[in-house]
Amino acid sequence: MNKKQSKNKQIVVSFDNDTFAKINALANSKEITKAEFIRSSLNIEFCEKRTPKQKRVHKTTDPKLLYHLNKIGVNLNQIARQVNTAGVTETNILIQLVKIEEELKRLL
Repeated sequence: MNKKQSKNKQIVVSFDNDTFAKINALANSKEITKAEFIRSSLNIEFCEKRTPKQKRVHKTTDPKLLYHLNKIGVNLNQIARQVNTAGVTETNILIQLVKIEEELKRLL
């Protein structure tokens, strides 16, 4: 056997908090490490089967509409930047900006 074949391989696995706590408790009860517990568990079914994720359905949107909405968003950002840098405290301007933003979010 050459050196590359004899090296240990590592797999990084993430668990949710509940599963991690179960693994930790079971390993502690057997007085072994979590890694040893996981290795010994590979011979039995340990994980619950996952339900497959549903595929996202993307709606088609008119590219012209997206273009114009983007332009509105850019203009809105420019207005907001000017209001913030000029130190304008006119509440009416800010209220109108919030209304425009809410309307854009509703359209998308």
